[in-house]
Amino acid sequence: MFLTSADLSYFISDVHLSDARPDITARFNAFFELLFAAPKQPRHVFILGDLFNVWLGDDVDSPLIQEIMALFQRCQNADITLYFMPGNRDYLLGQQFSQKAQVILLPDPILVNLAGQAILLTHGDQFMTLDKKYISYRRLAQHDFIKQYFPKLPLWFRQKFAAFLRNSSKQQNHHKPRYIMDVDTLTVEKWLTQYQVPNMIHGHIHRMGCHAHPNVCPEAKRYVLGDWYTQGNYITVDAEQGIVLHQF
Repeated sequence: MFLTSADLSYFISDVHLSDARPDITARFNAFFELLFAAPKQPRHVFILGDLFNVWLGDDVDSPLIQEIMALFQRCQNADITLYFMPGNRDYLLGQQFSQKAQVILLPDPILVNLAGQAILLTHGDQFMTLDKKYISYRRLAQHDFIKQYFPKLPLWFRQKFAAFLRNSSKQQNHHKPRYIMDVDTLTVEKWLTQYQVPNMIHGHIHRMGCHAHPNVCPEAKRYVLGDWYTQGNYITVDAEQGIVLHQF
């Protein structure tokens, strides 16, 4: 178990920050301003992947990245601990960013116990097992060799290659049936059974909701975070209300 805590916890995912979407950045800032304005108390914020629309390496810098780093650095004075689990868009984010932004990096998946709730956390793209092409791509793209050497390539090449991958993905996804773009329920239930937990929180599929999995156990539930394209959303876990989904 990575973390056991009775403190209030927040979960977000699939923010997809980019220079092209200042409205998303404004929503993200507003979310943290709400946390800063609340009475000071120990809190945890878990970011379950795809904070950035693309991350080409910790050596890349921009006004947006500086803005997010400054925002994260304020969290320490507000008694907020930040955790980050890389997603399929920002899996190259590493220790250099983590140290500067004062964010604790998490492996995928990981078990936590928060306010008496045993929860399995994951980004969620590993449940796309019906999409064989994506799983093959993920296995290659997130190989340790790629993670080590791709960030050392010239930035112009990384940018062009990332643009090529995004365009190819858009074209392929346009022709895929909807069921392939969702999680495979059998894989989800296999994970819940393997880790022996009744609760799971993940993102990736961009559709906020709560799903029961009675095949695992009567109380088994999977909580899904949405994207931030049109509105913000998050999940809270506390001792009074348990696991709750929110939109703002």
